[in-house]
Amino acid sequence: MHRFTATFLLLVAASCAAVRPSEPLVNQIREAPRYRVSSYATDTFGTRFTSAMESGEHSYEGSSEENNGIIYACRAGHIDLAHLRKAADWTAFLAERTYLQLLNGQTDFSFKFYEPSIYHVQVTYPDNWNRLSTVEKERIANEVAISAGQYFSHIGLTWHEILTWYDYRITGIYPHFSSAFSWEDTYSNTLGIYLAGIALKDSELDFDAAMTRGIHQEVASLGPQPASVSEQASVSMRGRWYSGKIWFMVDMRARNLDIGLDDGMVSPWLIPTVNECSTATARDYPVPGENALSQQGFDIRLEIDPRVPQNEELFQAAYPEGEPANARIEPRTHLPSIMARIRREVEQRYGAGLLDGQAR
Repeated sequence: MHRFTATFLLLVAASCAAVRPSEPLVNQIREAPRYRVSSYATDTFGTRFTSAMESGEHSYEGSSEENNGIIYACRAGHIDLAHLRKAADWTAFLAERTYLQLLNGQTDFSFKFYEPSIYHVQVTYPDNWNRLSTVEKERIANEVAISAGQYFSHIGLTWHEILTWYDYRITGIYPHFSSAFSWEDTYSNTLGIYLAGIALKDSELDFDAAMTRGIHQEVASLGPQPASVSEQASVSMRGRWYSGKIWFMVDMRARNLDIGLDDGMVSPWLIPTVNECSTATARDYPVPGENALSQQGFDIRLEIDPRVPQNEELFQAAYPEGEPANARIEPRTHLPSIMARIRREVEQRYGAGLLDGQAR
């Protein structure tokens, strides 16, 4: 979860233009998605609770019409709209980046998120790739790139949670540990990635408009609640899921470690004290799986070079038998062992009852 000081935001904020998904994802290399200030779903200073029926207009470039904040929906629990939008924009950015690389025949390329970590991509093309027409290449590359962009976004945003669990500090000033795997983070990201995949395939609307429509329609199907319900739901979990009054000093006890490793789905944490939602059932969303990297005869391999002060801890988690020379993190291989270690650490720190939505 990204929470930055105003000074840091002014120094690093970036914007970019939206691209019509009805056109090929070419000719405009977007700058990386801008920073959005998000907040915990806790009743603490700095949190803005807002109505789920008034999510505003999505804007890649930035707009006061976005109306970001923490919303609550009966089938989704708390959703951080800033996280949702950020995940969607990273999906669009990485899909376009991948599309351009595929059309150019690149066999390897790299990208970054906000942290120093470098993501390395290696591409093996279908045997008949060079015999295809330009039109057919564009069609296939567009399909593969959208799926790959969703996968890359999921991995990068999960990696951010892992880094902050190990106390990586983006600004170098205040800790982000309390935000690592907070109960609404991964679900909000997953929903944003899911909606971005739909928006990028829209043949009528540009990305911002398609995302705006997608958010409105999807939230409406989840049982949207007013800001007062969102806030009261959070208040009711004080002392159980968290404590503290100031967001960077929150003691976040409940950590949602569900990143879809078990069943390919991310489940929300519903708060049992919300009477308006007493009969609601949770709606899970799919995470982009490894099949996103092997479509239409492509084979795409992703590796992470951490490049952070926490390298030693990360490699110990990824390589429990010992780190080989020139090691990198390969998500499909190493995420299970890293997440297993984090789960053990959560249990040691807070107890097993604060995992997987059991903190009642």
